[in-house]
Amino acid sequence: MAKAVYSENDNLIKIFGLQDEADGSAISSGTVSAQLYDPDGATVGSPVTMAHVSDGDWQGTLPASDLGLSAAPLDLGYRCLISVSAGGRTARFTLECEVMLRRA
Repeated sequence: MAKAVYSENDNLIKIFGLQDEADGSAISSGTVSAQLYDPDGATVGSPVTMAHVSDGDWQGTLPASDLGLSAAPLDLGYRCLISVSAGGRTARFTLECEVMLRRA
């Protein structure tokens, strides 16, 4: 299931329980960032540096003002690339996203 990205709202990205695959320990230091890409692979907005919140949990905000999605077609095919650098290792994973308009 695609994650919703609301075109005219700030979007909070949360990652829960980020762990080192080698030993299962929580990742609580290092660098975690997120970058949104459109269906053509072009970047949308600036990369977001995520903050460590608690034991292995991280969060960051994709601000609506930076995304520029107010005129974007509502569409599947967007993706958010999460990059993690910790303990001398780097990992990346992708979340499929759908741009949606939030309705009251």
